[in-house]
Amino acid sequence: MAFKHFPSSADSDPSPFKYVPLEEVERLEKYQPGGYHPILIGDVLRSRYRVVHKLGYGTYSTTWLCQDHQSYEYVAIKVGTAESSTREVDILDSLNHSPPLDHPGRAMIPSVRDRFVLHGPNGAHPCYVTALAMCSVSGAKDGSYKRIFQASTARSLVAQLVLAVEYIHAKGVVHGG
Repeated sequence: MAFKHFPSSADSDPSPFKYVPLEEVERLEKYQPGGYHPILIGDVLRSRYRVVHKLGYGTYSTTWLCQDHQSYEYVAIKVGTAESSTREVDILDSLNHSPPLDHPGRAMIPSVRDRFVLHGPNGAHPCYVTALAMCSVSGAKDGSYKRIFQASTARSLVAQLVLAVEYIHAKGVVHGG
């Protein structure tokens, strides 16, 4: 979000500022009861995780890069809206702890390291902690000089995706977008 200063004349608008939404940033209106939890860089969550950077957002959550003050590792923390449920983290926990533990697709499922609830002005927000992902497929593609993967890389990515999808489907889980 951005605020621009516009000189005002003697019109009916007493505010010299005009709200101008930015691309690729969550909507300001989502920070209300039932919505996102307000988080600032430098905040410490659960007396353990210092917020370093925002990694992204979705309809029902924001995701933050944090440093764990117990392990001194960087982790990702997904902070749900107050209206979100714990279903996603419950499914991840189930996928990580049900046999067969040696299925090759299981390695592609994020392991939940910690979970907690943040209480704030917009409600109670379910949170969970995972290891950092290396990068997204689109991020890797955008970072490539030719913006296209070599055939061997593309085959490897597709094989990993097929293994992960086969694993979650075998466990009765279907991903929806």
